Amino acid sequence: MNLEKRTISELPYVLIPKSNLKILIDTGSTKSYCNPTIAENFFQNKIRKEPFIVKTAHGSSRGNFTTLVPC
Repeated sequence: MNLEKRTISELPYVLIPKSNLKILIDTGSTKSYCNPTIAENFFQNKIRKEPFIVKTAHGSSRGNFTTLVPC
């Protein structure tokens, strides 16, 4: 994980060097979407069935699986 000092205008993210992933953090959200292929390739042991709904100004979307991103 890389949480180096950044300018205030830079979007918050987590960098996972071993997998060369840069993950944007939505600081106003409790859940975020992840491409299922990325979850299966990098976080396969952390995927669990946990249905949820993400509500935005554009509508609602359902998901069935969550993953914990190791930071």
